[in-house]
Amino acid sequence: MNISFLALSCLFCFLYMSVSSVLAEDMIFINKHLRTLSLFRDDRLLLQYPISIGLNTLTDKAYLHDYATPEGNYKILYKKNSKLYGWFLGISYPEAADAWLAFFYGRIDEKTLKRIVKTLENKRFPPQDTALGGALGIHGGGVFRKDENGTARDWTRGCVALNDEDMAALYKVVKIGAAVRIFDSSKGFYAQMRPFVQPEMELPAPTPLEYWSGVLAVVTDVGRLQLRLREDRQMARTLEIQMFDEHGRLFLRISDTNADERLDDLDVVACSDEKYCDDLLEKLGVSIQVPNWETVYSRLRSEIIRTYFRY
Repeated sequence: MNISFLALSCLFCFLYMSVSSVLAEDMIFINKHLRTLSLFRDDRLLLQYPISIGLNTLTDKAYLHDYATPEGNYKILYKKNSKLYGWFLGISYPEAADAWLAFFYGRIDEKTLKRIVKTLENKRFPPQDTALGGALGIHGGGVFRKDENGTARDWTRGCVALNDEDMAALYKVVKIGAAVRIFDSSKGFYAQMRPFVQPEMELPAPTPLEYWSGVLAVVTDVGRLQLRLREDRQMARTLEIQMFDEHGRLFLRISDTNADERLDDLDVVACSDEKYCDDLLEKLGVSIQVPNWETVYSRLRSEIIRTYFRY
């Protein structure tokens, strides 16, 4: 995508600062696996269209020119008419979660991490000239596109492409500031959720970063919970789900010490309030007399997926 960021930098800063004042009632869900874009307004499905994603369909975006579509939480920062692809909705990539993961894996240095994080904290347009790439968004051009090899699906450089008539309809109704959630439903739970947790590390950051961790709060039909993910330099992973009562008190903790989505002797299930735990078991359809915590763990993961990604 050829965009003159020097020429548009002042405009981008204005648009990014404007997002904080917009009550975003729109939420766009992009499922890379199912190749669908769904627009919800006030929790109601308004539009749903087929999409095409980046040429690299196997991974989350990691580098400039890797042709992968990013995964994570973003915002619509600007709307424009593109000469190449028709209507264009620019997204706020890279976000802080992208930057911290890239720093952990050594793809960017601390200076670049600090630049991205501080820019976002100041409500400015995220840097587009780092090793992580940029200039990404949602645009037209067709779900299928003809090239020298025939008709191709998944032909973009990392953007999300729609059929032109669908893009025109989407462009009309979506507002600047709308949330965009891009995910891959084919992945395991840990990998699917990792781009969405809020980084817990702080600047200045040691190099190399000894561990990466993040937390995500989700309000589900069965109660309020918190998801925490962590991995260290040896790639050892931990997944923990915590449940809270209506007063914000922790009453259940399930710690999967190797994030394999199974509970064994090394994992921890701790209930500090029998009444709330029994109520949760009842909501999940699990026996109170002989509770199967493996089932509880599985159903809580399903609740997070269903609530957070609307599928």
